[in-house]
Amino acid sequence: MEYPSLDKPTAGATRFNTDSAKLEIYDGNQWVSLSFFSSWWTTGTRAICAGGYDDSSNLDVIDYVNMSSTGNFTDFGNLTTGLQGCTFGNTSSRTRGLFAGGYAPSNVDTIEFISIQSMGTINDFGNLTDSRADGGGVCSTTRGVFGGGYDPSQKDVMDYITTASTGNAVDFGNLSQAS
Repeated sequence: MEYPSLDKPTAGATRFNTDSAKLEIYDGNQWVSLSFFSSWWTTGTRAICAGGYDDSSNLDVIDYVNMSSTGNFTDFGNLTTGLQGCTFGNTSSRTRGLFAGGYAPSNVDTIEFISIQSMGTINDFGNLTDSRADGGGVCSTTRGVFGGGYDPSQKDVMDYITTASTGNAVDFGNLSQAS
């Protein structure tokens, strides 16, 4: 059971209004609902795809689609070389997309990046600890981790990078088994 306050609140006092299920602040005259907004949740709506194979050659294409609407992919730019298997190392932050490893015509150790909100320019980021293709990538807002892969057999290697900087990947440990 909620009990009423015995004193008039001071400006800046906060409460949780159980009737409206909202957090409120007293502005000196009345209780006002607090609104929480972060542009982090409303930006970064692009999905990026890169590389591939078209039955005759490796592709260097980078395409994007706006995730908040329906429609087709649109040309973003090009990788520095045609790659297949670079899905190995696709990671990103809200502003930067990274492509690591791949096959062209042998496995590569390159890491390249794009600025997601601009189009056309691919930049050198650094290198993986070894060449490989067809592994996996995971990321947080600050770090990307690349694991596993194939060259010429399955790998248990894991590397990490700090997305906002450039440089070579650093050993992160090993997977529990090669994959």
